[in-house]
Amino acid sequence: MQPRTTKQLRVQQKGFLRIPRNIIALILSSDPETAGLGKVYLYLMTKAYFRSRTITYNKKVYTCQRGEFIISQHQVSRELDMSRTVLERYLRILLELELIDIEVEKRCTLFRIRDYQRFCTDLPSDKPEEEPDQSFFEAERSMGGRCFFQ
Repeated sequence: MQPRTTKQLRVQQKGFLRIPRNIIALILSSDPETAGLGKVYLYLMTKAYFRSRTITYNKKVYTCQRGEFIISQHQVSRELDMSRTVLERYLRILLELELIDIEVEKRCTLFRIRDYQRFCTDLPSDKPEEEPDQSFFEAERSMGGRCFFQ
């Protein structure tokens, strides 16, 4: 019997994301439509660049800011294992909820996560934090979460 080989997870970006409880609830929903919407949003959040950078995509140079990334919708649908029409429906819902912005170009799409800053934190530093970050509590409250510390 051959041992199973597992793929090594490759860490693409450094940094952390704060995922609000209501987004996690979407993903864990028993309703497949709701879970799919949460899956797409979480996918977009994790693909967004943590730091601004210049990239080349389809032989064209783009400057992506923090919270943005460029990819084709076809590739997104393939990576999420869903049809393009289902993906487009989820993207329309995310646009209506004002969670993302989309700029479509030839053969690629620029995705922008709105208020990306409130979901991320910088890399841990050596200096101790005196007080909890206020933006964390504000982000959790604005997304409908509970905050027991403040």
